[in-house]
Amino acid sequence: FITLRLPVIGAANELRAIKRLTELGVETMTITAFGQRGSNPAKLESFIVTEELTNTVDLEEHCKDWRRNKPLFQEKLNLLTKIAEVSKVLHENGICHRDYYICHFLLHEESLQSDPSSPISSLKISLIDLHRALIKADLGERWKVKDIGGLYFSAMDIGLTQRDIYRFVRAYSGLPLREALSTRMSFWQQVNSRALKLYKKHH
Repeated sequence: FITLRLPVIGAANELRAIKRLTELGVETMTITAFGQRGSNPAKLESFIVTEELTNTVDLEEHCKDWRRNKPLFQEKLNLLTKIAEVSKVLHENGICHRDYYICHFLLHEESLQSDPSSPISSLKISLIDLHRALIKADLGERWKVKDIGGLYFSAMDIGLTQRDIYRFVRAYSGLPLREALSTRMSFWQQVNSRALKLYKKHH
């Protein structure tokens, strides 16, 4: 049995992904230095340095007690909508993160502490860990399933309700829920299947 995986060579891939996300208005890391030497792809040596993201908490940590201590409805809605919108921007522009879990979203605490129920426009979340990101002119459905399935898997234990999931579906698709489910049912079934498979594997 042979599994073919796309290689990740050096830091140039992460550099490219950070630049593209920045162009698209998606919060991410800020590059301060990049270097590379060698011409043989198999022997390239490279590095990337980014600014430290301070006063942040990853969403896995931030949401871990939601099952016991329910967050404000508006806070949860804002976070769900924000992540769905970021996912939509990535996939519509041919980007697959490939390690798309809630722990790779860093919430800037000052954007929430001022007022957890404030409008989504004030919410700042940075997407990190882009070294495996895939950028293609035409991103195939399987890559989108991989990302959203991984995202759903990583959020399965934070106490999301079925209505929360529907809210994500609506925001990600940009369609009314009934239309989103009826026109993309196969996609969401694949997402659910992948998430369950990952959950069984890790638990």
